[in-house]
Amino acid sequence: MQNFVGSADIPGKKMRSLLIIAASGVLAMATAFTATEVLFQPDWSRYIIRVDRELETPERELGKSQSIRASAHEAVLLGASRPLEAFPVDNTRLLRDILAVNPTFAGEYSIFLQNLPLNRARFSGKTYYAGIDIPLRGTKGLLAILPLPWERNQYAALSDEEYISEAYESNRLRSEYRNSPAPEQYTGLIVDMRGIEFRPALAPRIFSEDGRLIYGPEFLSRRAGIERGIAGYARSLSDTELKARTGKRPLHIVALESMGHYRTDAVIAEEDAMKIFDHPTTLKNLRKAKVVFLIP
Repeated sequence: MQNFVGSADIPGKKMRSLLIIAASGVLAMATAFTATEVLFQPDWSRYIIRVDRELETPERELGKSQSIRASAHEAVLLGASRPLEAFPVDNTRLLRDILAVNPTFAGEYSIFLQNLPLNRARFSGKTYYAGIDIPLRGTKGLLAILPLPWERNQYAALSDEEYISEAYESNRLRSEYRNSPAPEQYTGLIVDMRGIEFRPALAPRIFSEDGRLIYGPEFLSRRAGIERGIAGYARSLSDTELKARTGKRPLHIVALESMGHYRTDAVIAEEDAMKIFDHPTTLKNLRKAKVVFLIP
């Protein structure tokens, strides 16, 4: 619970004291139960993280349904905090890395956790089964408070003249790929990562072999990224989420490799990057976050 910090204007020493008190309170509530392992499972079909815990209840507490429910809720939140803070945001940062340096986000994150409702609760003998669903997208999801570089780059085709001009060095991404003779229009993008070491993250990116950033939060509006999630993840081409997200005619690319410290980004061939930039409608669909990574 050490990362459940408050607002930035509280001095560090006082903040640490408040954290100790807050954490002690949670632990006190959770002591009605015997400590158990936490099931922490991302569900990309719903874009949530499902957290469940089995809690052994002492005999003296069995008749106290309201206090048991409240204690169970706190116990699940307590169990979820550590794996959630170890969840990758992008190729270089875990969630806890941002919490450590961004007090504004840390305060919003603390409130976010406190507002998560208990979604599942039931007794079986002396065991209390409790669970929460952590939303990752949507206005009440984690992406809504996560500080990301939304919409810093733009997709734009270069003319033949611009290929040899200073525009090539522009900070905005402008396609460095010439249009093919017969450009095709795609409704979305599927990047096949099967057989490659790869880890789903909140802000994945796609790069070309030459290191050009092809896709990521930089190309999405904050609204699109929050509403849809930056990219989807699916385990088969028949996945419902994949079909709904990428449309009837997606471009299917097999990645060359993953990259980054946490292996959350994909590297694709230059010829595949050319197909993405061939048609303006394809780029428009990418800006709608119509991207899915196919994972093992």
